Amino acid sequence: MDESSELTERFLEHRSHLRAVAYRMLGSLSEAEDAVQEAWLRLDRSDTSEVENLGGWLTTVVARVCLNMLRSRETRREESIEAYATDPAAGREDGVDPEQEAVLADSVGLALLVVLDKLAPAERLAFVLHDMFSVSFDEIAPMLDKTPAATRQLASRARRRVKGVPLVPDADLTRQRVVVDAFLAATRGGNFDALVTLLHPDVVLTADKAVIPSPAAITISGAVTVATGAMAAMQRAQGTQSALVNGMVGLAMAPLGQLVLVLRFTVEDDLITAIDVVAEPERLGELDIAVLDDVRRVIVVMGVAGTGKTTVGRLLAEALGVPYAEGDAFHPAANVAKMSAGTPLDDADRWPWLDSIGEWIRDSARLHGGVVAASSLKRVYRDRLRAAAPGTVFVHLTGERPLVEERMAARRSHFMPPTLLDSQFATLEPLGADELGVVVDVSASPEDITGAALTALGQLRTTED
Repeated sequence: MDESSELTERFLEHRSHLRAVAYRMLGSLSEAEDAVQEAWLRLDRSDTSEVENLGGWLTTVVARVCLNMLRSRETRREESIEAYATDPAAGREDGVDPEQEAVLADSVGLALLVVLDKLAPAERLAFVLHDMFSVSFDEIAPMLDKTPAATRQLASRARRRVKGVPLVPDADLTRQRVVVDAFLAATRGGNFDALVTLLHPDVVLTADKAVIPSPAAITISGAVTVATGAMAAMQRAQGTQSALVNGMVGLAMAPLGQLVLVLRFTVEDDLITAIDVVAEPERLGELDIAVLDDVRRVIVVMGVAGTGKTTVGRLLAEALGVPYAEGDAFHPAANVAKMSAGTPLDDADRWPWLDSIGEWIRDSARLHGGVVAASSLKRVYRDRLRAAAPGTVFVHLTGERPLVEERMAARRSHFMPPTLLDSQFATLEPLGADELGVVVDVSASPEDITGAALTALGQLRTTED
């Protein structure tokens, strides 16, 4: 491999991480791609022979590029409410796939994108890098020309904005969220009967004049009438997530992270007694939107060797805008030596490896989500990973033995020889019916396999809702 190809390969190893950082910094997929491209250009014309941590170097470059882009913005993108209500991609000429960006925004969190957009550039950089990607304040401070203590204060101020201040005790907030989340799920799924059961018989809904729009505010009442109106908003509900609105649980409609509509709820005795629908820009600007505590999902791409876990895992991570980790990188040197010699690993070899991956999954679920490629062949292995983060989802890549053997034989520079494929198939235990995951056939191209996985994951989410 020549020097140029090696540099390209090293950059691609970090690309999904850089894209994840840039998207959270900028809130725009096209701008995030521009920032990552600029990082590549700077890498290509720089001497990095003395750089020990290329990932850290590239993260710093992307962060500085994003900071400059945030500071140079004269105005944020301003699309009309009507355009968002009918076509979230209206007016876009940047060539970005609106469906891909919608998936990305949803995976990051619509409410989070809304709040991040209200932060000052320095606050946003300090919070994103430290709280979401575990970059130390000592490393962030030089990017902002501030001391580590001042940088810590910026992140703390941003964190308070992101978290908000609930107006009710945690127990009451949890009960509110159960009801509001059930309302959203029933609306998305078109479940009229479920909606009616969540509404007080005399529920009152008020919508300001920008919601439909109409010459004046509209008020309707009664569970059946309100549920009927909610059914008409099924499409809007797809770009809506729960959020903390003025200290109470509400719903924020924010396609691509741009706030266009909010639902405020009054919940009494686990029934919704009032709904205030806000869409007027002035009223939206007066609302205090914050993020409800949540766990970001981590996806484990599993399967025997040769099914394309690394390739598909990276493509999935890129599509979802989350960091990617290669499971093989967590193996201790003794494991690598053993497999290189053609000796299968036993469970005693695997436990430390699985625990290392589990630590990464746990941290990623707390911070930003992620995708990791790891064979996870036995149920007990998957249980060990789930113990680190219970919401972990598995994407099982599967294919006919001759195809997998052919692909494995074509691999270059990998420590596992094709002779271990027999032991892999012998060990494999398919996903159980009670396991959270999807099965995807690998006979197609990597791009089509990734598309099928994204579709299956979307259906899995709808089933959970």
